[in-house]
This record gives sequence, C-alpha cells and structure tokens, in this order.
Amino acid sequence: MHPEHHAGRRAARAKALHRIYGRNPNTLHTDAADYPAINAKVPAVADWRGEKVTSATIRSGNSTEAEECGIALAISTRPSGNPINIISDSQEACRNYTQ
Repeated sequence: MHPEHHAGRRAARAKALHRIYGRNPNTLHTDAADYPAINAKVPAVADWRGEKVTSATIRSGNSTEAEECGIALAISTRPSGNPINIISDSQEACRNYTQ
C-alpha cells in the first residue's frame, strides 16, 4: 500500500494488527531508518511494549536490505523453541524471506 494514497487502509491494517498481536509477548516489531549524513541504515527490533530489543548499523543505501536485516535480528533474539510473531511494514523484505 502506498503511504500517501492508502492512508486509511494502512491505518486500518495497523489497528487490526495491534488488536491481534498488541499484547502478545511473543510479538516483535521491526523497522529501518536512514542514518543522517552517511550512506547507512539502522534496522531495529522492538518488543510488544515498544521497548527496544536490539538494533544494528549496516552500510547500505537499500531500505529493503535494512528491513531484511531487521527481520534477521528479530529471529536471532528468539529464545530457543519459542514461537514469535514478527511485524514488519516491508512487504518486499517479507517476500524475500519466502524465496
């Protein structure tokens, strides 16, 4: 969904995800952001309360790679044997994990 053209759909989707996973302690949220002034990205992982779990710096200008790294970080923080739900706003990064 395009952030400008589908604002209502995006908001409804976020509400639905929060309703389903919002209070689930096995849920992790991932996102990535630009570093100011250098060609790098910061993938980050937060828990269901919005508390930072982990983050990293990657030297890449590619947002999808940073989002994929965020998903990998979330997977790596999973306690052995416990299932987790990973919420990401990058459909492309999620698709790349299924290939």
